[in-house]
Amino acid sequence: MDHCSLVEKAASTHRIHARDHVREESVASTWTDKPIVSCLPVDLGLGVMYDRGQGIKPNYEDAQKWYRLSAERGDPYAQGNLADMYFEGRGVPQDFVQALFWINLAAATFPAGETRDKAVRNREVIAARMTPAQLAGAQELARGWHPKAEKPSI
Repeated sequence: MDHCSLVEKAASTHRIHARDHVREESVASTWTDKPIVSCLPVDLGLGVMYDRGQGIKPNYEDAQKWYRLSAERGDPYAQGNLADMYFEGRGVPQDFVQALFWINLAAATFPAGETRDKAVRNREVIAARMTPAQLAGAQELARGWHPKAEKPSI
């Protein structure tokens, strides 16, 4: 079994434990104590678990770390979640430039439909709170961005 399959199995096992209230401690946390190869969509799933406290104690710093791994490789759901964290200042300093940067990427990546429409609406909400200089900064970041192809170790 390859490493990503093992991580996926651990995350899946954890969800079962969380649902059945067998234990509070995270199986995911046993994986994050060691360097592991980052795997999509597990990175996003772990981000959601830490962000929402699904079966584990919420930890926004860990949530943003896992979201970022997926977001940097082009996952629009992770990009949207990371944008939300920057917009609210949850686990990261509040930063509208970073929020708009990530939601721009998500809106550009989602296929047409309800999820993309939501990302576009969120982009408008964020942009409405920004100065022209901040808007320009976010657009510049988005223009120069390319997804990371490698699977980083954490």
